[in-house]
This record gives sequence, C-alpha cells and structure tokens, in this order.
Amino acid sequence: MKKTALSLLLVPFVLAVLGPAAAAQACPGATGTLTVTPGTVTAGSPVSVEVCGLANGFAILAIAENSGSTMIGGVGPIPSAELCLEAPFIPFPIGAAGMDGCADRSFNVPMNVPLPGNLTLHLQGVLFGFTLNLPPNPNPGISFSLVTTNTATLTL
Repeated sequence: MKKTALSLLLVPFVLAVLGPAAAAQACPGATGTLTVTPGTVTAGSPVSVEVCGLANGFAILAIAENSGSTMIGGVGPIPSAELCLEAPFIPFPIGAAGMDGCADRSFNVPMNVPLPGNLTLHLQGVLFGFTLNLPPNPNPGISFSLVTTNTATLTL
C-alpha cells in the first residue's frame, strides 16, 4: 500500500474507530505490555487500549503503517529506546499511568463510519516518566525513564 499524507493524517481518526486487533508481537527491549480489545469490533461497540509498564508514567500509543525499527529518545538525559515501527509514526496520547503502571483509554466505534477493510496499522505503546531525587538523596537530580511495549496490528 502506498503511503499518502492523507492516510497518515487519518490515523488519529481511524484510531477512534478501532477495528479487529491481531495477536501482540514481541519487540526487542520492550518490557511493557500493550492490549487492544476486543478482537472483533462492530459498529457502536466499545474498544479498549491498555498500555502498561511504568508506574506514574505517561502513556502514548505510536501508530504506523509499517513495522520496522525507529530509535526514539537519546537526547540529553532522556534514554533511547527502539520502536518496532517504521517511521513516520503518529503519537496518540493514552493518558497518565497509575501506581500499577497502566493507562487505558476506551472508544466507541461510531455507527456509520466507513472502514477501508484493507488498512493494517501497527501499534506500540510508549511510557515516559521522570523521578525527582532531592537532597539528602545521595544522587540528587532528575532521572528519566522510557519504556516500550510489544506491538499489535489493527486491520481496518
């Protein structure tokens, strides 16, 4: 499938009308988990996305048309991590993770939205967080964390 600017701009809209999700796939270095449910979606039904892996972090869902390898982070004190997605990808905010390290978002599939039926999106969760270490901590300062999850595909 040829990438077009229109198809990439439609990804956030498409995410709101999630279609059937395939089994999750492992990604090297990923320590978090991504869950997209249910496996089969009908018009008007709810869909849930859950990203887990970092307590009190902020969860983002990265959406791309192809799997691959893209490095993120690695700027200043922010650690680097590998996404198992080919750039370009679109970040979609899921929200703040709780003490359990999980953040989730639910959507209702609109009743009359035409789905293309042949578009497969690749999804991966990313959690970002920081810790502020104040004196008398022996290592005062700010430390950053970046956690990635497994990947999943979504066919619309």
